[in-house]
Amino acid sequence: MDFRILGPIEVIDAGRPLAIGGAKQRALLGMLLLHPNEIVSTDRLLEELWGERSGEDAANALSVAVSRLRGVLEPGRARGEAREHVGGRRRHARRARR
Repeated sequence: MDFRILGPIEVIDAGRPLAIGGAKQRALLGMLLLHPNEIVSTDRLLEELWGERSGEDAANALSVAVSRLRGVLEPGRARGEAREHVGGRRRHARRARR
C-alpha cells in the first residue's frame, strides 16, 4: 500500500487507487501519516481537525471517520481488532512500513 501526500492525498493498493472519503477523512489520514508508528491521541486529532468547534459532535464524527478509514485500508480486519487504549483514553495509530 502506497500513501501519496504531496498534492491530494491518495492511497494506492496493488496498483489501484482506494476511495478515501471526504475532506475530514483525508485530513485524518494525513495526520496519521505525518506521525508514523506513533499513537495520536483522540484529543489531538479533535484539536487538529475541528479546532475550537470540537465537542461531542466532533468526537462522534471522528469515531465515524476512523471506522470508515479502517474499512477502506483494512477491509478484512475484524471489527474492534487492533484498537489500543492507553490510560483509559482511546488512541488511534496506523503502523507504517519502512
